[in-house]
Amino acid sequence: MNDSEIIQWPLLAKTPSIRYFTLRLLLGYPEGDARVQAEQWQMKTAGPIPAMLGHQTETGCWAAERSYYTPKYTSTHWNMLMLAELGADGSDPRLRKGADFMLAATRNELKMTLEKGRHGLSCFWGNLLRYTLHCPHPNRP
Repeated sequence: MNDSEIIQWPLLAKTPSIRYFTLRLLLGYPEGDARVQAEQWQMKTAGPIPAMLGHQTETGCWAAERSYYTPKYTSTHWNMLMLAELGADGSDPRLRKGADFMLAATRNELKMTLEKGRHGLSCFWGNLLRYTLHCPHPNRP
């Protein structure tokens, strides 16, 4: 199998994000390219991104969660992490609402962690930072 045959495989994926990242990162298509824009539209209308956002509540968290972290892989933290990984539009108000929910939910925990000089859960805090920065907000620097 040669390189062009290998690239065809992700271009045929059912998940729009895979096709988008293949065009952008592997083939170097610019953001303004018609194919890239078509995949961005698909990311918003089909596949896992709209499916995941469909389970978000009005408050910004995800339905049926017990805390922002559990149940694992379906609560707010995990949905936000996956949405950022999938390249969801960070300016979407629903992502901003999820990021704001997480910042509010973890504010006291982070304060206590820093005051006690603990460095645990660095993976969690790094992921929170990543998806929060993925969602620019007019009231946040």
